[in-house]
Order: sequence, then structure tokens, then C-alpha cells
Amino acid sequence: MCYAKVILFAYPYIDDAVAAIDRQIEKRCRLSFYSDKPCLVYADKIAELISDKRYLELLKKAVGKILARLSEEERILIGYKYFKNRPIDGFDYKSRQYFRKQIRVLNKFTEMLSYLKLTEEAFTKYYSKIPYIKSIQIRIDNLNAA
Repeated sequence: MCYAKVILFAYPYIDDAVAAIDRQIEKRCRLSFYSDKPCLVYADKIAELISDKRYLELLKKAVGKILARLSEEERILIGYKYFKNRPIDGFDYKSRQYFRKQIRVLNKFTEMLSYLKLTEEAFTKYYSKIPYIKSIQIRIDNLNAA
């Protein structure tokens, strides 16, 4: 599993995931008022959701910094493959050179992640447990297995 690919596929939808977490937090707060369960049960889950939200916000900020440092061509390559951006006129996405460029830009992105202390180990430790990230990992694993 290439954690950089997971990050890139997740990046455009992080705001939506954060908004979904906000809705879950609000729902849990309301449920705690009407439930017979101890408040601590809900507080633990709310704290976990807040932590997930914070990590996703940090990830979005880190990826934004990296993308700003890439060349325009590299941003176009990433945008086309991971963000589903439409190619501009004259963009050759079928050539062998395109695939080599994709490999190079992914390697560069991974290297830049490591400069920000976001290694595969750190990603696994802090992000793999977040349901949104976990779902993307599963999708990528299923595509690779097919």
C-alpha cells in the first residue's frame, strides 16, 4: 500500500469528511442528552472524533503546502490522476512518458511528505484508524487486487 496515493485520493474530499465528523459530533452530543447510557460513553467517542477531525485538518494543510511547492506540470499530473481534473488541451495522458512522469511526481510527493515528518509509519499510526482514510485504503487495495 502506497500511503502517498491514499493521501492524494483523500485530499480533495477532506473538507467533506471533516463536515461529516462535525455532524457525527453534534449527533452524539444530542444523543447523550436523551440516552440512559453514561455520558462517558459518548464523551470518549466525541473525543475520538475530534482527534480524527484535527488529524484530517493537519493532513489537508500539509498536502496543500506540498502542492504549492510543486511545478505546474506536476500539479496537473496529480490533479488529473488523483483529483479527477480534466486535462488541458495538448495534455498527453496516453504516452509512456506520462506514466514515467506520474511515477516521478508520486516519488517526489512521498519524499516531500517525509520532510514534513509524515512517513508511512506516522501515517499508519495516526491516520489508518480514521474511517474515511480506512475506506480509501480498502478501495485502493481492492483495485490493486483486481
